[in-house]
Amino acid sequence: MTDRTDVFITGLGMLTPVGIGREPFWQAVLNGQSGIRPIDQRTDGHAILDESTSLPGISVGGLVQGFDAKQYVRPRKALKVMCREIQMVYASTQLAIDDADLTSRLPAVVEQDGETVFRPSQVGTVYGSEVFYGPPSEVRDALEECIDESGVIDTNRFGSAAMKHIMPLWMLKYLPNMPACHVGISVNAHGPNNSLVLGEVSGPAALAESINCLHRGHASLMLTGAVGTRVNTTRLYHRADYPVAELSDPLEHSSKPHDRASSGVVNGEAAIAMTLQTRKDISNPKLALAKVMACTSRFHADPQQAIGLSIRGAFETAGISPDEVGCVVSAATGDRESDTWEGEALLSVFNTVPPVVTPNALMGLCGSASGSIMIAVAVEIIDRQVIPPAGHPGMQMADSAVPLSLSAGTLESPYVLATSFTRQGVAVATIVGPTFAL
Repeated sequence: MTDRTDVFITGLGMLTPVGIGREPFWQAVLNGQSGIRPIDQRTDGHAILDESTSLPGISVGGLVQGFDAKQYVRPRKALKVMCREIQMVYASTQLAIDDADLTSRLPAVVEQDGETVFRPSQVGTVYGSEVFYGPPSEVRDALEECIDESGVIDTNRFGSAAMKHIMPLWMLKYLPNMPACHVGISVNAHGPNNSLVLGEVSGPAALAESINCLHRGHASLMLTGAVGTRVNTTRLYHRADYPVAELSDPLEHSSKPHDRASSGVVNGEAAIAMTLQTRKDISNPKLALAKVMACTSRFHADPQQAIGLSIRGAFETAGISPDEVGCVVSAATGDRESDTWEGEALLSVFNTVPPVVTPNALMGLCGSASGSIMIAVAVEIIDRQVIPPAGHPGMQMADSAVPLSLSAGTLESPYVLATSFTRQGVAVATIVGPTFAL
């Protein structure tokens, strides 16, 4: 039974290594087309790491290609206070608004052409985010001026050097709360506004908070999602949390989640956005993509336990059984330890684990955006009633502990589960289902 406070995803927008926008994204996932490529093809302005000090596995990554922020950001002068990641999530939100057919109704105004549209106080923005790092070139001139005659950096000089060589608003380009800030300003949203910095579960956690905002009546439209990157120079120099993948031949097959031949993780970058509305606020029910049945967070010192608890909690919230799930969109990364945690958690919950899809095989681990990618794939599966291949052709299916298939199939059961978790023991499980025409 559908309740008026049930929450539906009505629009999706994405900038990912496999495509910009829903259709390119879906076609790549459906065809097992990898977005992993040499890191020197990135367009974020960061320097390339010195090959003599780099592990071969970080010479590739999931890179967003063909992104021109000028096509999306208005006014353009705002670009100077947006780093690449903020520009990406801003653009993904514009794509989601367009996909939900809300372009003519935003920015939020009380009246537009004599008709009440959205009240600004009823539009909210909650995003998953992370600490953003700028290219080292932005502070190069200031640091060079700090070098004394003996070649040593004199930190006492940095204050005056920075004032001359670093833009006064430089810090605003890299604050984690700025995605929600810029999006909120662009659509005149005066409702709930928040930013969650929780690693790979940031996006699903933002989704959960957005759902609560709608349930409490604090908003009638929520814009949510996440952005993340693990391919900028600073992040690459601090690669100690996951083992690094060995390069495959071809190299675009280097990311191998749930594959016991995998040696580690490939990095990536992405931005995902979605529009959320309750039944009573959806003007065109035909545009609704999926119903959010549950978005449940759990913590446990043992990450495997956290994953299992979040999945069981999601089933309890949704009021469905594991047998009703036709597909699992897995957050596996290619790190054999954490992939085993998730695999064992799935085996402990399901009598028979349904087909498993691993988007990180095509895009790499995209930091704070990774959990939202899983949800986006789950929504596409519900909307299209098709299960895409598990990953790319280079994965060794026979060695996997969970059911992976390189062939697309039909969704046989009504619901899809998307997982997300961190190595620190936070897990969020999301279940989406059909709209049943609202």
